[in-house]
Amino acid sequence: MASIPVGPLLLVDGNCQAQHVAAMLRAAKIGEPVYVGGDYGRMPSHAGKGCRIVAPRDAPEIVRLAHQAGRRVIQISQRTPMKHGELGPLADVDKRILFPELRMWSLSRPRFLERFKANMSLERILELDLSSAETSEEKANFPVSVATFFRENVSRVPLFHTVNHPAGAIFSPLLRGIAVLLRDEIDMQSIEAVADSVAGQEGLNYQTDHPLSAEDRAQLKFDWGPDYELYAAMIRLREAANWDELRGLDRQLLALFSEDTQFWRMRMEMGRALDDEAMAAEALEQLLDRCPGVPGTWLAYANLLASHRNMEELQALAVRAEVFYEGAFAFDAFAARVFLLLGDLDRAEAHARACRENAPDELPSAYALLQVLMRRRDVEAFKNLVADLRAQPKIIAWQLNAFLASLKSPWIENVLGGIPPERTMPLRNLPHED
Repeated sequence: MASIPVGPLLLVDGNCQAQHVAAMLRAAKIGEPVYVGGDYGRMPSHAGKGCRIVAPRDAPEIVRLAHQAGRRVIQISQRTPMKHGELGPLADVDKRILFPELRMWSLSRPRFLERFKANMSLERILELDLSSAETSEEKANFPVSVATFFRENVSRVPLFHTVNHPAGAIFSPLLRGIAVLLRDEIDMQSIEAVADSVAGQEGLNYQTDHPLSAEDRAQLKFDWGPDYELYAAMIRLREAANWDELRGLDRQLLALFSEDTQFWRMRMEMGRALDDEAMAAEALEQLLDRCPGVPGTWLAYANLLASHRNMEELQALAVRAEVFYEGAFAFDAFAARVFLLLGDLDRAEAHARACRENAPDELPSAYALLQVLMRRRDVEAFKNLVADLRAQPKIIAWQLNAFLASLKSPWIENVLGGIPPERTMPLRNLPHED
């Protein structure tokens, strides 16, 4: 029997930073945090748990149910410098507070150039980062100056892992400001305790834009210390698949970076490349502890277990995933692939269809069902699904064709009479890949 939520309903909206904030508020146990928006294919988590995600169209109903149960509803919205892409006030909430968005485009000048098509110096980009944080903070009327912390500390310690994935050092003052804004609604000390605990943690680190080159750091007058040089080398060596040199550094890297997700990502990739099941499994366990909302980690573990015929452990992994996802539709995509690996096509198809029905306009939601129908050799259903996907305006033809080509199936080519060569760029992170 599900427990009855206590405390206010906290509706958090914004980007992945907001999702992470919702997960941290869940750990504070001061109400029921719910993220309103898309899931971005990943679910940022804290202390091994994510948070419930609902689409904006479903928000009115959960607000109604909360009020029906006599609960207050508080919206916690992320404020961007330009107010682009914000959800805006939700109907019938009792209170709305704002918190600032922060980005560090100077961590990746190539990404800045790709996004804004503006050829600026790194110094200018950094100043835009800092001024944008100050603008967001001012427009949010935020009571704690996270922007000041950003400005005063960015030169001596890395504060972001990607341009918009902060470390715990940034999330800590964000939480403190939210606690102040909610002081009339909840126990501030509960949020402050979480803020204390995350200050020295890695925050959002399942992706990385590191390393920042020594030349760029010198240009920005950043002194991130000697350990960063080794961290940068670790990432570069992983990207180059230089496992021999990484094995030579392994003990030193473990001593310095055992609390960093990117270290365990390296160890996972090295273990798989060297066919060292124990190394890969240990790293995957660490990754599931640190970022269980990343589907690729579950899929990589499932494929590792299947390749070594550990089918009982594979079934147990599916149970673990179901517990983590707590009814979220993201579980269906993973479960479909697990049951494909187990050869249980009926259960694979049930999960694949549930995944597809949840997001019929999104191409990735059809990946698992396409694979199930291919395994079943269901020509008519497969052709109908492909035709339906190609008819949808939001779906880009080359992406569908790239996925079909990646399956490397003569059966598909025969059924479709070939696959048009429309692949114009690498298709990364396919759900059936590791």
